[in-house]
Amino acid sequence: MCCMYMNVGHPGIAILDEIHKKYPKNVQKAWEILNSWVKKAQVDSEDGYIKRSDMPKDVREAMQLILDTLIPGYEGATGKDSCYMIKLCSALID
Repeated sequence: MCCMYMNVGHPGIAILDEIHKKYPKNVQKAWEILNSWVKKAQVDSEDGYIKRSDMPKDVREAMQLILDTLIPGYEGATGKDSCYMIKLCSALID
């Protein structure tokens, strides 16, 4: 899914399509909500920063669900361990 596009130079687990498809439907939807917002926020940003304070409630909830959910096939690893979330969390400003 989306992680593979943000993996360059960042540690973590890549959420490839085969992994993404193993998530429950609500988590798959959460990834889509978050990734859509991130892409739009990057385009709309005047200063090049993505601000956590600009994140709508549904996006914040989607992000939290992803962070807390176990990654299929990676025992004990959650979304916090994905390369996408590692990069996004390090790029967000408050």
